[in-house]
Amino acid sequence: MGVSPSMLATAEQTYASYQPDLSVPEIVYAEEAALALAMYQYEAQDEVRRIARSYASLSEYDTKEICRVAGFSSTGEFAIRIAKGIHQNMEFLKQVLPVQHEVAQKINTPLHYRVRLLLSELARDWSVEGEVERKQSYEPLIRELASERCRVLVPGCGTGRLAYDVAVLGHDVEANDFDIMKLAAANAVVSRSTDDPFIIEPYCLDTCNRMKRDDHIRKVSVPDCDVDREALGRISVNGFEFTE
Repeated sequence: MGVSPSMLATAEQTYASYQPDLSVPEIVYAEEAALALAMYQYEAQDEVRRIARSYASLSEYDTKEICRVAGFSSTGEFAIRIAKGIHQNMEFLKQVLPVQHEVAQKINTPLHYRVRLLLSELARDWSVEGEVERKQSYEPLIRELASERCRVLVPGCGTGRLAYDVAVLGHDVEANDFDIMKLAAANAVVSRSTDDPFIIEPYCLDTCNRMKRDDHIRKVSVPDCDVDREALGRISVNGFEFTE
């Protein structure tokens, strides 16, 4: 799972020649989405190396205490577990958009954070553990809808769960989001079922503010429901700003 020097050299050369047509916003967003997915793996591996260095700097006593409390045989086992989570996420992301592994690390915008946010949003929208948050944020909106069938606009639909839940009630839905990565992820998720879900680890790099040792390395299955194909037929997806 390491990144070789030759791969980094190729990546830097590739990015040096990367000049998207800034006059076409759709091209820029699509290019950035592909870049973000590729950058996630490189930046995530850097984070694993940072964690490993931090553990290596500890005294022998502190290292033993951490392993005893955390239940790991060594601090290296902890870093390896996170690396496995990254690999699990990459297996899913390859289904979302084609990932070009020659994309450069030299990039000014932290695009890889968009991928981390995407994975967290998928867990909120399409997993069992996100049900409580969905009820708190989505149900008040759904309750305001008329009981008879109507047309509903869902701007900034993200990974699409609110749009889907509205369509399940029988409404016609116009969903839009300018983030092609979220739309592609939503399309990938609704193609699966609870019998054959995607497995992701959305929190594997979030090592702060965790109550338990395994909070950030737990696996999440998406979707959490068998998608209603008839409801999907009532959803129209637009990849532009809803004001346009």
